[in-house]
Amino acid sequence: MGSGLVRRDRVPGGIRLSAAPGAAVALIQLVDLERECCAWIHFEVSDGSVVTLTAHGAGEAVLAGMFQER
Repeated sequence: MGSGLVRRDRVPGGIRLSAAPGAAVALIQLVDLERECCAWIHFEVSDGSVVTLTAHGAGEAVLAGMFQER
C-alpha cells in the first residue's frame, strides 16, 4: 500500500485512505484481511479506491497511528 496510497485524511472517528487506481485491488485485499483480525474497526469502501476506517473511543487514535506518514 505504501506506493499506491495517494492520500490520507483524518475524519471523525478515524482516517480515510485513497489509493491510486492501480492499487484498488490491493486496498480491497488489505480491507478484507483487516476485517478478519480487527473487528473493532468499521470499514467503508467507496469508489473502489477509497476506504474510510473508523472506531470508537481510543480506536480513533490507534487508526491514526497505524496509517501515519513515515
